[in-house]
Amino acid sequence: SSGINAEYGEAEAACTNTCTELGTRMMEFARQIRKEQAIGYNQRQSYVIDGRAAKERRDADLGNLLAEEEKHRTEMEEREKYRNEVEGPAKAAKEIAKAAFDKEEEEKKAMEEEGIRVEAENLFREMDSNQDGETTLEEVQEYSRREESMLDSEEVVSMSDLSVPDLLERLQNQLRLGREEQTQKEFWEKSAARKKKVRKPELKAEKEEKEKEEELWGEDGQMISREKDEHDPDELVDEEWDDE
Repeated sequence: SSGINAEYGEAEAACTNTCTELGTRMMEFARQIRKEQAIGYNQRQSYVIDGRAAKERRDADLGNLLAEEEKHRTEMEEREKYRNEVEGPAKAAKEIAKAAFDKEEEEKKAMEEEGIRVEAENLFREMDSNQDGETTLEEVQEYSRREESMLDSEEVVSMSDLSVPDLLERLQNQLRLGREEQTQKEFWEKSAARKKKVRKPELKAEKEEKEKEEELWGEDGQMISREKDEHDPDELVDEEWDDE
């Protein structure tokens, strides 16, 4: 060694051992990594345990919900069965009654339509004065004057130009319209009568209050009631109600 140093002209010097220091740092770094890995592993295991527990709780809750749903479904089926057993005969009777009513209404409507058809044919025969199976302008005009019809000149001309089937259809439509208007008129008359009867107590109370307000005082200080007027509208209304 001394010869080598002398050969290269180098002086002997102390060599610093950096390997030990570097190795120590590397071992400390490795220990830190292993420590962090252990913490991460433990945390992961904790998450796994918590997740399994949450899944078990969720499965248990789901099982309870499914059992509760099945219970409610069974109860609903039992209630529906009981309701059908109780309401079944009444429902069947109601359906039978409705079917009978619908049939009666259909028969009534058919009878009304048949009546309208017969009446339209009778009107056509009245128009057809010479009974040749056709109508002329003169025949329609004559019928309109004789029956005091509300047909204007244009309608008279248009009706005289129609074929027999079209004329019968026109007459049927007019008859239907007339019956509908009559039905509406009767409905509103009955409605007005019902409202009048409903307001009877209210009108009587108003009349009594009005009479109190119209009482007079005489010169002697005595109160004089209003005399009954034979033409008083309120009295006439009372008399009409009494007649009813």
